[in-house]
Amino acid sequence: MSVLGQKRKCMDQEEENCDDDQRVSIKVVSQGTANKETYFKINKKCRLFKLLQTFCNHQNVDYRDMQFLFNGKRISPKHTPHSLKMKDDDQIDAMMHTDGGGSGCDRGGNNAF
Repeated sequence: MSVLGQKRKCMDQEEENCDDDQRVSIKVVSQGTANKETYFKINKKCRLFKLLQTFCNHQNVDYRDMQFLFNGKRISPKHTPHSLKMKDDDQIDAMMHTDGGGSGCDRGGNNAF
């Protein structure tokens, strides 16, 4: 049975059906020492979660340890290329998530101020 002319399910089973002609090419760039680029083609109305998770699997990192930015703004797994107004060859920046910053005090209890 051919799937031509039929709508196919997006990567996420809960998503609505997506037309094949509604695809966008996206480049995900790992920001760090290696700056690796990975290219994906995804339907514009499909959630980005599966794409981001696949990228993490290829990089051998845990999805929860990463953050993803598009045009300087953080991407939610529920975002779609359509909701972010992405076009062909747009870039998502991937970087390791970091917490904290520093309090200006050392741990020995000596205040730096």
